[in-house]
Amino acid sequence: MKQHGKSPRECPMPKAGELVRPRHGRGRIRYGSGPGTHAGGTGRPPSELRQRCRGSFGERIRIAEQIADGPRFKPADRLRAIDLLGRYGLGSMTEVSADQVRDCLRLTIAAIRELLPAEQAENLIGRLREVWE
Repeated sequence: MKQHGKSPRECPMPKAGELVRPRHGRGRIRYGSGPGTHAGGTGRPPSELRQRCRGSFGERIRIAEQIADGPRFKPADRLRAIDLLGRYGLGSMTEVSADQVRDCLRLTIAAIRELLPAEQAENLIGRLREVWE
């Protein structure tokens, strides 16, 4: 690791909690977090990040639409914009066979019968049959 034009031997790695000069060169900051000191938080929750990205993406969809529809853009750029709009608009398609659905339903019914009293299980299964028919 090279810092301030010095070789790694001249600039050994600082120990946690030691004061070091930041990259901009002004003042001193503590390196890492020492034992018993604040180790930092967990950061922004992923759900909040996804929500913010969705909002940001939503505000920029018109740019992708302009590229997809704009004759002044290269065909490759237009196709990428169309692909982007399709992927996010339609989502990824996952095919599931009827056999896979039947297998999952059989396992679900078996779990219901195993976990619930008989009368309650049969009532629930009867209600589910109405939904699936």
